Amino acid sequence: MKKITAGIALLMLLSLGLNACGAAPAVPTPTPVDVAAIHTAAMQTAIVELTRRAPTVTPTPTITPTPTVTNTPTVTPTNTPLRLSLADNLAIYVIETTDQENCKYYPVPIPINHGFTGDMLTDVRIAVSYLLNTKWAYSGNVTNPLSASNLYFSSVEVVGTELRLSLGGAIIRHDDQCLNNQARDQLHATIWTAIRRYEYPVIETISIWVDTILFDDIMLEG
Repeated sequence: MKKITAGIALLMLLSLGLNACGAAPAVPTPTPVDVAAIHTAAMQTAIVELTRRAPTVTPTPTITPTPTVTNTPTVTPTNTPLRLSLADNLAIYVIETTDQENCKYYPVPIPINHGFTGDMLTDVRIAVSYLLNTKWAYSGNVTNPLSASNLYFSSVEVVGTELRLSLGGAIIRHDDQCLNNQARDQLHATIWTAIRRYEYPVIETISIWVDTILFDDIMLEG
């Protein structure tokens, strides 16, 4: 009887053990992790954070240097000779005033480059010398004493663009003697006084006024 009881008890224990150690429950399958997505999200988060923390940089404006201003030196005027500007279409006339009603005009061509220096007094003398003796160009020819050094005028006047020279009662002769005894100093003073009112006038006409002209064989080309 005891053996049967013990056997039953053993069977019961085995049954309990088997029940306790029955088949293990099923383990759930884990969800796969997307590592690349995690890295991408982390990078985007880091970029946003770094951008937020970055200081705002204001661009420095370009500064243009102020130019150095140099004071213009004061120019002290010098007593330079007055100048005579001759127009390209310069016309020169010798005018005989003996006939007051019908003055005789003797137009004479003269090259613009014929010895002109730009000096008022010198140029007037050269022009007159050339006018009164067109056979000889102004070169100081010893056979032609009439030159820029012995021409004298009783008056000099600028009217608009015309330079008027007067020899008064002078007689221009073939022997090249100008019978007008105006002093050189007076000639200087007369020309400078007449021209000083004008600032570098452009002369288009030079007229020479005389009472009498004795040319003999001197030809004025017209």
